[in-house]
Amino acid sequence: MGYPTQKPLKLLERIIESSTKEGDVVLDPFCGCGTTVEAAKKLNRQFVGIDISSFAIDLVKNKRLNDRNIKVNGIPSDFESAKRLASENPFNFESWAVTRLPGFVPNTKQVADGGVDGRATITHMPENLNSRLALAQIKGGKFHIDHLRAFINVTDDNEAALGVYVTLEPINTPGSRKAVSGASTVCINGQHFPRMQIYPIREYFQQRAPKLPMMNDPYTGKSMIPQLF
Repeated sequence: MGYPTQKPLKLLERIIESSTKEGDVVLDPFCGCGTTVEAAKKLNRQFVGIDISSFAIDLVKNKRLNDRNIKVNGIPSDFESAKRLASENPFNFESWAVTRLPGFVPNTKQVADGGVDGRATITHMPENLNSRLALAQIKGGKFHIDHLRAFINVTDDNEAALGVYVTLEPINTPGSRKAVSGASTVCINGQHFPRMQIYPIREYFQQRAPKLPMMNDPYTGKSMIPQLF
């Protein structure tokens, strides 16, 4: 799956078979891309997987096991729980929200990050810009137009092709519309994408994705089609 710490499935099967029997519970407290839980499920064991990365949990649930009915705790399942996470644990909300954007990964540094909370690589070089870098900033609190303008400046300073400004609620003030439209567009393979856009997390739960070009998978480096997790 391209995950940096991935282990061979056969190895985990051998370990689980030699140390447990059917029906036992297998716990992996650092489950990563879920090799252990896949082996446990395959061998008719119960399983619990834990990881600090919401991206890893998405990978296990939707790709490794391909089962969206598997119970997941600790990450938002609706807008109200996302809003609560933003209030109670802003850093965890920030990491989770970044991974709602296909191809984006959060910064390992969450303090003094220069106004950048996540990064991604566009698959194809834009025709009107010499950069494949995409940036994201997450704001779980009250909207301030100055914050949006500052992020536009950060995008310019980093010579990024595009930026996504993630908020909780939709923002549609005259100032925000002017700031976003003034950032122009990115042209890739004849298609135009906004160079700067505001993406409210509420829309994620309404199955509406930001308008993004194809991005590279942050772990495999291969192109991935933008989709909602």
